[in-house]
Amino acid sequence: MTRPPISLAERLLAAGFLLAIALYVAVVLIRPGVFFANDSYFYFQVAWNFAHGMGSTFNGVMNTNGYHPLWMLVCAIVSKLMPSKTAALHGFAAALCLFDLLTLWLVQRIVAKVADNLWPIAFALLVPFSFLSQLGSEGALSGCLLAATVLTLYGFVCAPTPGRAFLFNLVAALAVLARLDSIFIIGFLWLAVLVTAPVLQRASIIKLQVLCIPVYLVMWGGYLASNLHYFGILQPISGMVKSHSAQHLRLGSNLPRTAWRMLAIILPCMALLGWKRRDRFFRAVELPFALGVLCHASYIVFRMSDETRWSWYYTSWVLLASLLLARVTSLLLQPLASLRGRSHSVLAQSMAWACLLVLLVGWVKISYLRFYRDPDSGQPIYLEQVAQSKGLHMAFSFDKPGQIAYFTSIRVIPLDDLMGNMDFQRQLIAQGVNRYAADHGVDTFIGPPVPLDDSGYKEFCQVIYLDSMLFHCIQTGPATWMPDRVEVYSRVPHAYVGSLQLDQKQLLWTQPGQVSFWRILPALEPHPKLVE
Repeated sequence: MTRPPISLAERLLAAGFLLAIALYVAVVLIRPGVFFANDSYFYFQVAWNFAHGMGSTFNGVMNTNGYHPLWMLVCAIVSKLMPSKTAALHGFAAALCLFDLLTLWLVQRIVAKVADNLWPIAFALLVPFSFLSQLGSEGALSGCLLAATVLTLYGFVCAPTPGRAFLFNLVAALAVLARLDSIFIIGFLWLAVLVTAPVLQRASIIKLQVLCIPVYLVMWGGYLASNLHYFGILQPISGMVKSHSAQHLRLGSNLPRTAWRMLAIILPCMALLGWKRRDRFFRAVELPFALGVLCHASYIVFRMSDETRWSWYYTSWVLLASLLLARVTSLLLQPLASLRGRSHSVLAQSMAWACLLVLLVGWVKISYLRFYRDPDSGQPIYLEQVAQSKGLHMAFSFDKPGQIAYFTSIRVIPLDDLMGNMDFQRQLIAQGVNRYAADHGVDTFIGPPVPLDDSGYKEFCQVIYLDSMLFHCIQTGPATWMPDRVEVYSRVPHAYVGSLQLDQKQLLWTQPGQVSFWRILPALEPHPKLVE
């Protein structure tokens, strides 16, 4: 059956979307620093060290496995190929854009098969998220591999052959290594292949799936074995410290607006499709994917700390929501117009043009005005001048350690331990923070910019910040406060390990919106509270 020719309107629409996507990509490539969050620099710094023969370490003080391995591998390759850290930022941006573009291509192929090719509906949600909200994280690679998992799974359940079985299982195994908590989604998708298989094909499909189990044993087993061998634990340290949150768990506060908005799309769409369109794609892909998302949500709400509030945790949710929007739109439009092949109804084309307009307006308001024209390059290179002029060598950090470590020569030890290991936790408990500082030559504490206003006082001085620090503050004026010491806590297990004195005379540098540097002189005598 020959396809009808592509109309001029369809060509113009496709060209418009290509232009919009190219504009988003251009800003990311030209100004990558303004997109990258501090946590992104965790990856970049470890990758740079790894690529240049220093091992898997953030600061050269301790080894770490606190990252999703596949994205770290990509960052290490980029770091190896680039001549400098500044150039590497553009390399990371190019890799992110490549994975995002592949995701869009895969989503278009999926939607062409199951949602009457209404890809503009899916793109209206997926494009802004991909190029504005992932902030240099593993989300782009994770989304790409999850989209590939969906496409290969659907191809496998429609025509179960050994080649398609192997491809699906290989991509599914890689998707988990790209972001480890995708295990919830991949687990449900894997089981759905068995449950939804037609009766006549079930035996052969089960056989193919069993034969592919060695793929997971080799890839996942190798990763777990390396963790156990080098670090003595199976899971990455970042996941461990976030899931042992003694003080920082407040139900519901760890799901950001991105998560709630995606759930607000996913749940009603699933209900409508379950009522009106329980086809093979719904049973084999959408339903198990949604169950995986709900398990992921439960894990975050009941187990993880507020540090899961960043948008890149929810790439899988946005991917599912974009597919569901296209599917539901197709379902609602079918009674109104014939959407077979390339013959779109006037209503469908009107919606597609509206989606394009939304993308263009979003690019102007956010990508161009907020990011491209932002006078701040997002690269605090001037901090290296501060580090050199003040003679800073090694520092404990309360927050924002990624950028400081990447752009300066300071060896930064994050007290929240997201890029540390269990030995660091044990040493803090056994020695106390002051003895650890003295033994390792830690001469600086990186704190919040001072003086603190009322909001800063409430954020830092009244709660244990990031489960690891509690600032004691004195009022120095109307609505102004200064910290004079900081209590430090280990995270696994949660225990008080001493306090660092912050003498105002030893305040070396501070800047609003950035950080402050304090010279610290570790007090080696035992702290009474620590002895108890």
